Amino acid sequence: VCDGTVVECQDGNTLTGVAVSNLFKWNSISIRADENDDGGEVNTGPQEASSDHATTNDGTNPGTRGEQGGPLYLEYVHIETGSICVKPGDRVKKGQMICRSGGVGFSPEPHLHFSAFRSDHPTAPTVRVLFEGRSSDGGCDGVGEKKPSLFIPQAGSLYNNNGAVSR
Repeated sequence: VCDGTVVECQDGNTLTGVAVSNLFKWNSISIRADENDDGGEVNTGPQEASSDHATTNDGTNPGTRGEQGGPLYLEYVHIETGSICVKPGDRVKKGQMICRSGGVGFSPEPHLHFSAFRSDHPTAPTVRVLFEGRSSDGGCDGVGEKKPSLFIPQAGSLYNNNGAVSR
């Protein structure tokens, strides 16, 4: 999703299926996103949604980066066991393969959970981020490339590198 540094990898779990015993037993990767040199928002990846759109899990508005403080942390969850290609301390680049999606943990089928936080604290609230897709309406940038379009993923929807896809 963006350039950053791998903070943590968990790759030892093999349990899968919807059973209470599988809660919190997933494989995951956490990445601390790079920031601009001036301390601004992430320069090569997801952009935090404006405070008009961003809410925490309890419905409150988390405000701007300055009010929240801290860098952006990204977490990928339900990773296929043995598929993680990075380790803590590794630098990663936008578009680099870091793992394969899986169904490890409380999961009925392979899929990926992606979350963003403004802290590495285990109880930090999530923040909404904008993802960049390619225009699916055929719009081009003048040199034949599809125009980038920003979107906020919605729970229960499917996405590819162009954005939302129909089922």
